[in-house]
Amino acid sequence: MLICKDGCGTHNPDTATQCQGCQRSLRSALRLYNPGTLVRHYRIGQIIGWGGFGAVYKAEDARQPGSRVALKESLDPSGMTSFQAEFTALQQHPHPHLPRYEAMFVEQGNGYLVMEFIPGQNLEDVSAAAHGPLEETQVLGFALQLCEVLDYLHRQSPPIIHRDIKPANVRLTPTGLIKLVDFGLFKQGTDKVISSRLGLSPAYAPAEQHPLQPGHTDQRSDIYSLGATLYQLLTGELPETSFDRIAATSDPLVPPAHLNPRLSPHIAAAITKALNLAMTERYQDIASFRQALLGQAPVVSVPPPKPARAPQAKPTPAPPPKPTPAPPPKPAPAPPPKPAPAPQAKPAPAPPPKPAPAPQVKPTPAPPPKPTPAPQPKPTPAPPPKPAYVAAPTLPVWVPEMVEVPA
Repeated sequence: MLICKDGCGTHNPDTATQCQGCQRSLRSALRLYNPGTLVRHYRIGQIIGWGGFGAVYKAEDARQPGSRVALKESLDPSGMTSFQAEFTALQQHPHPHLPRYEAMFVEQGNGYLVMEFIPGQNLEDVSAAAHGPLEETQVLGFALQLCEVLDYLHRQSPPIIHRDIKPANVRLTPTGLIKLVDFGLFKQGTDKVISSRLGLSPAYAPAEQHPLQPGHTDQRSDIYSLGATLYQLLTGELPETSFDRIAATSDPLVPPAHLNPRLSPHIAAAITKALNLAMTERYQDIASFRQALLGQAPVVSVPPPKPARAPQAKPTPAPPPKPTPAPPPKPAPAPPPKPAPAPQAKPAPAPPPKPAPAPQVKPTPAPPPKPTPAPQPKPTPAPPPKPAYVAAPTLPVWVPEMVEVPA
């Protein structure tokens, strides 16, 4: 089968040289498998979708008759790294809003991913069939499911960034379940984009994904793409590309409420903020975007007060330890008083002046002391305190006075 990828996209027979739809040459047509072709043990049923680098088929596992799978084919040899990374990253992350990855193999130089087949249609087809804006309640239901799966992917370590969110990559099952597909441009953490192709869609890509001026991408890039997807579903119009908006002197983006006056103000405001050209001005995480779509106050405003109270409570117990001043008084008392009394004790040598008069008296009484021995009986009173008087030289002084009278 030949697909006219340069013109109208018409499916042509393998032997055709001109497109049956636009009459253009099919020299550069995309050659895909015809129904019934067996690739390994997977029998091609029909084409689900195609692009410049490959296609996705509905197929049957011949080993399990009646089973249905989605067979994703890459025609770009350099895309094998992308396939391997996509399979490795998503096989270990089962989620209700993600397809199940079953196997990967290489056949005739092309890479293949075997995934869960998701019945239903993509949101691009749903929007086209509506010929205008979809109901707000219906789109809000889609948005909340997409926020749930994006929050899951962004919380992985490292985070998984889809980088190609658009209506065509969102499938709606008959039961109303949303599935996010086509991770061909996804990125993990701060690594480089795990794809060599520039297969992005300008209307849904943020400025940091511009192929000529690529910048750092993170979860806020997915928030922009989700905002652009909701814009298209709720207005029926594609938003101006971020590339054209940057080049313009004034932002040409038409506010969503101007295109759909019935849109709730809080939803219109949330989409407009998500489509901000500056990453720092968008919602910083998908949870904040979800809260805004629901018209609820941001949850992020609650945590700040809690840590603020904790530090205030901690300083209050600090005052009790202030009793530490007790140590200063201890050293102050003892040392100063002890040195002070020492100098006062030195004047005690007052007794030296007393012996001074003694020598004056001794020269005169030298002879008389002999007759006076009789008065010694007075000191005989053994009382211990009197020995102090015996040592004193006062007794000899009185004797001379008595001798001078008889003379």
